[in-house]
Amino acid sequence: MYGNGSRKDLVLLSKSIDASYIDNQQSFAYHLRYENQSLIHFERQLTCTSVLGIYMKTFVFYLKRLARANKVVYHGRANQPKVALTFDDGPNPTYTPQILELLKQYNVQATFFAIGEHVQAYPQLVRQEYQEGHAVGNHTWTHPHLPEESRDRIQNELSRTSNVIEQATGTKPVLFRPPYGKVNWNVLKQSSQQGMTTILWSVDTLDWDQPSRTMDDIVNRALSEVGNGSILLLHDGGGNRSPTVAALPTIIINLQQRGYQFVTVQQMINHLKHIPR
Repeated sequence: MYGNGSRKDLVLLSKSIDASYIDNQQSFAYHLRYENQSLIHFERQLTCTSVLGIYMKTFVFYLKRLARANKVVYHGRANQPKVALTFDDGPNPTYTPQILELLKQYNVQATFFAIGEHVQAYPQLVRQEYQEGHAVGNHTWTHPHLPEESRDRIQNELSRTSNVIEQATGTKPVLFRPPYGKVNWNVLKQSSQQGMTTILWSVDTLDWDQPSRTMDDIVNRALSEVGNGSILLLHDGGGNRSPTVAALPTIIINLQQRGYQFVTVQQMINHLKHIPR
């Protein structure tokens, strides 16, 4: 697979471990948590005599340890009809209030992964999210490609955001979502050292792909991909989120009719802690 340690593979894997490097654009966290045989197969392909092999063997070991401790989470329990709505890139003064109003109308709890500089600009919106029972997570200060940044920059991006969220809500966040879902050793280590669980997703609604995606596209993507334990990726900032706002009632109503319960990501993690090892 990547055992030859070619220069191209080394550059790719040392800069960022993301979905496409393991299997069919599936998140590595899924394989760690639910398909251990796939991870074992992947690990056996690595050659420890190469620099790349040594790096990846160590990295995979670290990922397995984090997954066992539920410090990297992509999906909830597959035997329970619970789903988590997550919203990235806010708070936004136009779209976040509309989403909060819809969540209140349908009695749904969600998780917001906030960008630090936006929290600094609109702390009242993050405070409202928290006071209305939603979880608020860290999504870095400026939304950079973290695997391309230095250790000090990664540490600063996370700590500044956690501090400003704590100032707004009174509580330091325990959830972290890396921008673009991209991580490397340093990103995962910083997240863990700062007391946060790294959260990915299992259903990408592609609402970020604007202006290409319509309301119907977002609805169809969400409803066709969802299942027990799904974590859905949506956005309340970072661009025109009118299609997301318009799609949300249909998504919520349909999933409720199917018998799904909406939970925060933290509630999902609490359920995972009861899975036998």
